[in-house]
Amino acid sequence: MTTAGVLATTRAARVRRRRRLARLGTDLRAVPRWPAPEQERAAGVRR
Repeated sequence: MTTAGVLATTRAARVRRRRRLARLGTDLRAVPRWPAPEQERAAGVRR
């Protein structure tokens, strides 16, 4: 494989990974799991 081919494949893999990470980030942003008020309320009820 030529160095150009290797660079192209690594660049494609990097772009793919970045897109997947961006999609995951948008998913996490769409579903705010950390400051979940209902979970905190359930924890408060449990406490």
